[in-house]
Amino acid sequence: LLSLAVHIRVPEDYCSQEWKDANAVTHAIETLQALDTILDEINNNRKSQSESRVCIEVYTEDRFSSQQESLLIQHTEHLFRGGKEETKIHVYRQTPLLPCVQAMATADIFIPASSFLSCFAAFFQTSLVVLPNEPTRRNSYFLPHLQHDNICPIVPVENKAMLQKTVEAVLESLL
Repeated sequence: LLSLAVHIRVPEDYCSQEWKDANAVTHAIETLQALDTILDEINNNRKSQSESRVCIEVYTEDRFSSQQESLLIQHTEHLFRGGKEETKIHVYRQTPLLPCVQAMATADIFIPASSFLSCFAAFFQTSLVVLPNEPTRRNSYFLPHLQHDNICPIVPVENKAMLQKTVEAVLESLL
């Protein structure tokens, strides 16, 4: 079972539009879709081995609306199943800090938000951290992280080979 942890930050009303855009739920959706494509390619290349089952755990805040959750589930529930099993998606709101950080840090793949909490969890993550968008990568929180091999921007496309290689290594460690 491949575990994906996703942190979705919900900026307060007083935050700038740039901050709100950097943490839009669509970034998590696009990142999960890109990972699904890469995982399909890996599974097609590993024909003799069984496909990887995936569990997605989303950590967010009380302000994460039911409309945002519906959008997330609508666009991700069909992913990572190769036409077989339903993908397990769990949305956790207002999880106590320590269990939240533990889950994000111990997931096989962590997709952070542009936030201090994601940054903190990423320091403990040893498998793979996927930075979902340009604003997150430009965020000064993640500058120290970019020096490590387990940090992978998912866009632009030229990073796809690096991401695929890293995901393959994560999968191999699960066998």
